[in-house]
Amino acid sequence: MKLIETLFPELAEQSWLTIIVSLSIAAVGYLLLAIASWKMFTKMGEKGWKAFIPVYNLYILIIRCSKKKYFGEFIAFGLIYFAIEMYNVLGTADTENWAYVLALIVQIISCIYLIVLEVKLWHGVSKSFGHGAGFTLGLILIPFIFQLILGLGSSEFTPVERD
Repeated sequence: MKLIETLFPELAEQSWLTIIVSLSIAAVGYLLLAIASWKMFTKMGEKGWKAFIPVYNLYILIIRCSKKKYFGEFIAFGLIYFAIEMYNVLGTADTENWAYVLALIVQIISCIYLIVLEVKLWHGVSKSFGHGAGFTLGLILIPFIFQLILGLGSSEFTPVERD
């Protein structure tokens, strides 16, 4: 209990039952997403374990379902966003400084562009499995269900033309 209170002070007021139920729901959600990702990767002709390696799984999805240039953009804008966030978190940011405002603007632009890239990626995945824009929206908003549909359903992977 002390460890949880130390790591997550906001949980100190919660009952153990609430914490256990929340963690159980998160674990079941993760397990469903893991099964769905494994099955999606096997349908794409990849080994299922590749779905569990954080940056590599993104690389595989982009290479197989989207434009290759997106991977570099994901990494570049992700690093920019992360660097500015660390600048803010470490307390070196002076909120009255013009550099802080500029960094905030760059971070907002990076965040928006990362969202756009993610939409493009999931649209490529959706098209590769024979679905359209509505399915893309489902993959973005309710990934547990829609990735399970792709992985366990009758959807078949057919690579789409990409650059």
